[in-house]
Amino acid sequence: MCKLFCITGKTNKDTARKLLFSVNSMYAKTQKHGFGFVAIAPDSVAYGRYKDPDSYVGFDVKNIPAFLRADGQEDGQLPDTSNILIAHGRTSTNAICPQNVHPFRKDNLFLAHNGQVEWLGKKSDEPRSIAGCDSEQLLNWLAAGNSWEAAHDAWGGWGAVMLADATIGQMCIAVGSGRLYCAKRAYGKGWVFATDDDDLVWICRQSAVKLATRPIKIPTHLIYIGADGGIEADAEWAGFGSRNVNAMFQHAGHGGCEVTLYKNGKKYKKRDIQNNGIPEYRGQAFNGGLGAMV
Repeated sequence: MCKLFCITGKTNKDTARKLLFSVNSMYAKTQKHGFGFVAIAPDSVAYGRYKDPDSYVGFDVKNIPAFLRADGQEDGQLPDTSNILIAHGRTSTNAICPQNVHPFRKDNLFLAHNGQVEWLGKKSDEPRSIAGCDSEQLLNWLAAGNSWEAAHDAWGGWGAVMLADATIGQMCIAVGSGRLYCAKRAYGKGWVFATDDDDLVWICRQSAVKLATRPIKIPTHLIYIGADGGIEADAEWAGFGSRNVNAMFQHAGHGGCEVTLYKNGKKYKKRDIQNNGIPEYRGQAFNGGLGAMV
């Protein structure tokens, strides 16, 4: 499974750099198929996506020879003060390439996802993606003005989704049948989110980000983050729908994975795949009023 990290509220450039190094250091141990992030400020955006997490040397670092850099892309400059910082470590369930590294971008929208979704509608209406990634399909569907409520009937799957709008500086976090933890920052209105509670604490400790609470597990829910980094609104959510049979991948300690099949919502088959390495699989509204955010 992929891993997510996000911090909201005012975060200065030095702290953002420390956070990115800490997140990359933690996630590169197990998430081998990509590392990416977006840092959003009222007047600027920094966006980086790297195919090889182990080759991340920092964002916009000068005088690094090309052969030492990760295969990826960098846009913008790290803001002096970010209001939203999202980072993602990828374990692939489809093609491994820089184009499939999260977060995905559609104009002013950025999306990162730590699960798997599948289009349930007509094949002719299926959203497109550049390199066949389901998360980018979901972003394009949301950007077209569709709502989270409609996602239950349109998409099968699981996981947590972070959708940020760089224009209005707001974000929606949709937590489905996956895990995501949050903790309140000690100062200001900001929050920290991460896939694992231990990761959240370690990353903040390494980056000198002080917390006011222990990590709290988030139930299936929609959370709306305002421009000041605080939780502005929340709502219950039905989550994603499902087909009769779904598959969930979980990495095992030997470097392979466990594949669990679900039929009619119940576990009915489990298969252990041995491998010498991590396998490549192919297989209430905001003030801004944007349809994709509600």
